[in-house]
Amino acid sequence: MESRKMLADKKAVIFDLDGTLIDSLGIWNLVDETLITELNGPEMSAEAVSEFREKSLEKHAQSDNPYVEFCADLGALCGSMLTGPAIHRRRYEISRQLLRTHVHLQPHAVEVLETMKSFGLRLAIATTTKQANIDIYANHNPSIASQLNFETTFECILTRESITHIKPNPEIFLLALQRLQLLPDECLVVEDSLAGVMAARTAGIDVVVIKEKWSKKDEQALRNFALRYFENYKDFLAVIGHHSNG
Repeated sequence: MESRKMLADKKAVIFDLDGTLIDSLGIWNLVDETLITELNGPEMSAEAVSEFREKSLEKHAQSDNPYVEFCADLGALCGSMLTGPAIHRRRYEISRQLLRTHVHLQPHAVEVLETMKSFGLRLAIATTTKQANIDIYANHNPSIASQLNFETTFECILTRESITHIKPNPEIFLLALQRLQLLPDECLVVEDSLAGVMAARTAGIDVVVIKEKWSKKDEQALRNFALRYFENYKDFLAVIGHHSNG
């Protein structure tokens, strides 16, 4: 029954980007591992790096720039004398090349987007990534740019620069509703993280989850709070394709 209700009366679908449409979260672990090495910090597994970042961002969610605060925490972990802003600048320098070469669309994500467009649904992105990263994906990452045109696919793209507070604050989804001029029950959000799910729910919008391996520890909470939890886009496509046939 939930699968039939999922797109019923919906006019738009709002997608998160990193970890949801794009398989990029792993590269941020690589970026932060590189940073930790440069700062002469302790050896940490990718999972430990991811958990440290998530906890720091959650702790600083209400600050002006949680990622700068995370970089300050990273510096403190490594015993570095560099400031948070300085480490943040270096983090972005490291990431630029990896975003061009190590980031790809999630399998079957483009098929889902095309199917939704064929239903007449309006599409939007609500992400806390920077616009500069999207510019890299769109113009300098051949794997992504060859399959997805951001300008023609999405009616509205909201980024870190669009908002003051990041998820789980609902600001970005409330702004998306305003830009689309739609009510919460006329939209569906597609997310991968618990912060994103809680932000959508607080905004009053139904949300479905696409499984992301770095969110494994939150899987039960994601299943509890989301309308549906999908293992991958192929499963999601099967459901919305079934929906389109009645």
